[in-house]
Amino acid sequence: MNVEKYLDQEGCIDRTTEEIDEFIRTKGSQELFNTLHIVRSGQWNEGHTYNFFSQTIDGVSIFDHQKGRSRLGIEWLFGKLSNIVECLNPQRILDIGCGTGLESVFLAKSFPNINVVGIDRIKEMISVAETRKRKYSLNNVNFLVGDAYNLPVEKESFDLALFMNVLEVLDDYGSFDRRIQQSYNALRPGGAAIVKFALSGEENLEYHVDETSIYLRNSGFQAIGNDSFRFRNIDGRDFSYVIISGEKI
Repeated sequence: MNVEKYLDQEGCIDRTTEEIDEFIRTKGSQELFNTLHIVRSGQWNEGHTYNFFSQTIDGVSIFDHQKGRSRLGIEWLFGKLSNIVECLNPQRILDIGCGTGLESVFLAKSFPNINVVGIDRIKEMISVAETRKRKYSLNNVNFLVGDAYNLPVEKESFDLALFMNVLEVLDDYGSFDRRIQQSYNALRPGGAAIVKFALSGEENLEYHVDETSIYLRNSGFQAIGNDSFRFRNIDGRDFSYVIISGEKI
């Protein structure tokens, strides 16, 4: 599936923060615009924040409107995910912390012979993902409300587990460690876990790669590898998208 076309269809459009703000104010409401700035200030807890981001304007969640600021990085990521799936040829993919289902639906639509299960603990996000699934009339992707600390799936029932941006909403690496162990248990022998996170230009890429690799190894994963893509988003900020992979032997 063409990545650029898909992202355009899903409203993940390359727009600056100022352009997004104006779009939300004019197409949404002044109340949504004011709330957005409260959310950005960090005054809300995680649950309230993601409830807000799940609200839609013109059929697209505020969460996905915001993602468009890093469109260049997202295009790189989706290309990498496609290459990984083509190489590994998994039968079942588990997307942990799937959010609005942007990645899950892309993979399900791109690879119709593969089954994808997306899990997120924010039910409003899952509702957006379900709407996205129905938009394409897909029957090879399903979404569940669930906690990554106790995944609602059978052990050794998946071939590939994805963590997209999970590190960015964790308070500590210990939390990440427990979630990684859950994914290890869900994977069949020979399965793989893929962790993706974004770093600002000021953050130490090597440190985060090393720390994440250690936790993957501690959970039993081997053959650790990584790849990264440095880019400047439309607001002129430097970011690195990082992918770290591990195999369950």
